[in-house]
Amino acid sequence: MPQKRYPAKILLFGEYATLLNGRALAIPFPQKSGGFSFARPNTRPLTPIANSIKNLQLLLEQLLEKGTEELAFDISAFAGDLGKGLWFDSDIPQGYGLGSSGALVAALYDRYVPIDSQASNAAQLKKDLALLESFFHGQSSGNDPLVSKLGKPIALASKTEFSFIEQLRNPQSFQFFLLDTGSARQTAPLVKLFYEKLENGIFANPRRQAVLLERHKQLIEAIQDLSSPTKEQVFEEAWRQLSMLQYRYFEEMIPDDLHQIWLEDFDRLNDYRFLLKICGAGGGGYMLGISKDITAAKAYFGEEQVIPFQLNE
Repeated sequence: MPQKRYPAKILLFGEYATLLNGRALAIPFPQKSGGFSFARPNTRPLTPIANSIKNLQLLLEQLLEKGTEELAFDISAFAGDLGKGLWFDSDIPQGYGLGSSGALVAALYDRYVPIDSQASNAAQLKKDLALLESFFHGQSSGNDPLVSKLGKPIALASKTEFSFIEQLRNPQSFQFFLLDTGSARQTAPLVKLFYEKLENGIFANPRRQAVLLERHKQLIEAIQDLSSPTKEQVFEEAWRQLSMLQYRYFEEMIPDDLHQIWLEDFDRLNDYRFLLKICGAGGGGYMLGISKDITAAKAYFGEEQVIPFQLNE
């Protein structure tokens, strides 16, 4: 029987703003997904399977060592499945900002937390998923696995307040896309750099922090009402402003080979080819873009580097 697939997630807005208790918006990205499997397809390389099994075995060791008193996780069933060759069949790249561990955590929760022990409300579910993901990262908000498990966009008002968005309208005048930078990144050093900017760098100024929060707020509000060409233009301008801010203050989070490209279309108000922004921590992995001509974007960056997507897939 085919196993359920759990989508990746895209943090559309809120990168680094969430560390200031600001607003954010995350959506599921079903073009990339993962699910449990016992099969050994001939078409798949052995290395990803072996790595997945190794990671799951390490998780089992941590669960046995630390215990799961706060979560009714069936360690015995998990261990039994590992003995039968369980692995996580995923095409979500690691270190690319798409929540690869979040999809795995969502799958683990569904399979090994008994139905009658699962959370009865979204707030508790988020806490449960955060606890389970903490075995991978040491600390987790629970946002990534929540998006993956429920398959719904989530609007974060703060670190603790959130709500679901049932549907987002796809724009008519431009297209969203992911840009593959070709290299993974480590989140922790980039977050550390941001905190350094807060303590004694350019973001020590509260006014600059306020501008960052306001830019994300504008985009989150604008994307929920793309109901006319005028409102789409408002969204595009808000995206441009955030992109400029990131170029100015987050230079280290933008790959070197994108610096010049980042600037090229800032002054082309209505005929820009593409506008870029950081996706998640930045530094590598995927960048986010919008384009009025996705064919031109593919021609510029390369067919395989540009991944168009809809807000409702």
